[in-house]
Amino acid sequence: MHTIELDDEELRLLHAGALACVVPSQCEGFGLPAVEAAACGTPSLASDSPGLRDSVRHGETGYLVPHGDVEGLASRMLELAGDPQLVSRLGAGARALAESLTWERTADETEAQLHAIIAGRA
Repeated sequence: MHTIELDDEELRLLHAGALACVVPSQCEGFGLPAVEAAACGTPSLASDSPGLRDSVRHGETGYLVPHGDVEGLASRMLELAGDPQLVSRLGAGARALAESLTWERTADETEAQLHAIIAGRA
């Protein structure tokens, strides 16, 4: 396998210039490639699999397709290629999602979950 190393600026430029970020993984820990693309206003086409469901909102920030559904993925790619307004709408949704993913929000939600566990509500 050949690995290409990109610095942050090169990666940002690639994401920003792409029609979509395609992540056909069977499983991701969180789906960071989709979030990085989202931060650039680029929607994602991804497998409907663990981790990616957390970082791609179907119909809002991109599309989730069943893992291994090559025809479904290709169909969504063609849909985006033929509809710049859809790409723009999904890209705006992706950017909004990325902007909402902050360490402060993560800390607040973790704290609330811990309080619920301690109180016996979770």
